[in-house]
Amino acid sequence: MDETYEFWIKGEMTPDLLDSFRPVKVEHAFDHTTLLLPVRDEPELFGVVARCEVLGLKILRMEKLS
Repeated sequence: MDETYEFWIKGEMTPDLLDSFRPVKVEHAFDHTTLLLPVRDEPELFGVVARCEVLGLKILRMEKLS
């Protein structure tokens, strides 16, 4: 069963960057972009973190919501 994780990414993400995280719910704030992502398991979670690193995105916060 998927669990939802919330990622706060520094700055505003371009549409192209957001496309690499589909399916995703997005919220924009003053200084960060919040991504709500379904994650199946630990390897997929580490994959999301690795993708952020490769794309040069800084994770400000990561939290499991469900």
